[in-house]
Amino acid sequence: MMISMVLLNVISILNIFDSVKKKSKKIGLVWTVIGSCNVLLNLYLIPEFGMVGAVYSSIISYTLGLFLNRFLYVKY
Repeated sequence: MMISMVLLNVISILNIFDSVKKKSKKIGLVWTVIGSCNVLLNLYLIPEFGMVGAVYSSIISYTLGLFLNRFLYVKY
């Protein structure tokens, strides 16, 4: 769980820089993808693995969000 919290804080810090640069559409897109990914993975992983599945779901979602955030930052 600690890993997902670190990733969440990194994404939040990067979003502060993006909001200063007036890239709010990108921030919304990243959080929409993170949330959707997390819900879908939770639906699959929690019945199989319980609380551990929820932790893995968060880690995967936030990692995807971090890479998407950086990809969009470099692209735009």
